[in-house]
Formats: sequence, C-alpha cells, structure tokens
Amino acid sequence: MSPSQTASPPGNDPAARLRRMSVLIGLGIFATSLVNYNRLARLPLRSIIKDDMGLPPEAMASFFALAGLASYLKPLAGALSDHVPILGTRRRPYLLISAFGGAAVWTATAFMPRTYDNLLAMMIVLNVMVVLGNTTLGGLLVDCGQAHGATGRLSAVKVTAMNGAMLMVGPVGGWLAGRTLGVTCLIGATMMLSLVACILRLPPEEPRRATTEPGRAGELSLLRQLRSRVAALQIGRAHV
Repeated sequence: MSPSQTASPPGNDPAARLRRMSVLIGLGIFATSLVNYNRLARLPLRSIIKDDMGLPPEAMASFFALAGLASYLKPLAGALSDHVPILGTRRRPYLLISAFGGAAVWTATAFMPRTYDNLLAMMIVLNVMVVLGNTTLGGLLVDCGQAHGATGRLSAVKVTAMNGAMLMVGPVGGWLAGRTLGVTCLIGATMMLSLVACILRLPPEEPRRATTEPGRAGELSLLRQLRSRVAALQIGRAHV
C-alpha cells in the first residue's frame, strides 16, 4: 500500500485538527475576555456615569458590582454545557447563543435611551452571554486537550489569549472613552459576531446524551459536577 493511501485525510489529521482547535479556542477566549463590560467598555462606561450623568462614585461602584453578578453563574454555565446538550451537542449551541446574544445586547445598547438603569440592565445581560461563552470554551478546551493529550498546550493558549486581551484594555478603552458609546457598541457587536465564524468552523461534535445515568442518578451527577465547580471557583478566589 502506498504512503498516499495510508495517510490520514487532511480533515482527520490529529496534528492539523489540534492546530485548528488551538486557533479557534484562542480567538474565542480572546474575544470573550476583551468584549465584556468590565474590559472593553469599562472606561467608556465610567466616563458616561461620571461625566455625562454626573453620578457619585457610589453609583459607579454599584453599577459595576451589579453588572458583574453573572460571573458567579460560571459553575452553572459549565454544568449545563457539560450535561445538557441542545440538539445532540453540548458546545456549539451554547457558543452560538453567547455570540448572537452578546451581539444583540451591544446593538440594543447603541440605540436605547442612555439612562443608568438601561445601561445597567444591558451590561448584566451582556455579562451573562459572555460568561456562558467563555465557560463553554473552557469546556471545549478540556474536551480537546483530553482527546489529543494536549491540555497543557491548550491551557497556554488560553492564558496567552486572556493576557493579550488584558494588554489591550487600557489603550483601546482609553481611545473609546473619547468617542461616543456607539463606537464601543459597534466594536463589541462585531467581535461577538466574529466569534460565530470561529464556532461554525469547529469540527463536528459527537452526539451525547444529557446524562449517562437514568433518572435520579443523572440528576445527582449534574449536582456533583455543579458542586465541584463551585468549590473550584471558591478555591480560586481564595488564592487571588
């Protein structure tokens, strides 16, 4: 048999698949890390609350505290993505919900009346979408890392993408603070929609049941997973 007959098709080459997944996961982590209210929009929002609305520091502190509450839903988002498939798959549907939902929130923010309550409501929903997408990407990273024995490599990609987003927060946020909020909304919506292109290029996922255990046992499996994620989140915060 000739080498050309034994070679894996390009789409099934494990090394090529891993490289592709590394790029897609890295781009997704970068987008969801940068586009959130507390990164891309932090300085523009602070400028609006302080200068345009003339509100005191206490109002600004309350704004960012309430907008960030969805971050505590990460264990729930991870458990849903792990155990509750949509149309037979666990990752792609949640990522699409996150991308389209985030883009819709940014678009609505650009056109709605600019009041404190409206901005707060939009940023709370935006954070829910971003948390869902970022957490699902983390699950996808674990799946791919275990399948290819490359968890460390993919974790390095994740850290690099997150640090790259953090480096851009200051200069980009400062530039946006001097522009109308519509510019920030346009960039945020564009980045979330660009995530759709990455999602659509993900390799097909093998269908999986919502749980591998019937009835009460399946519910307990989901609860155990949720408790483990909560514990991990608490440990992580304790070491910050």
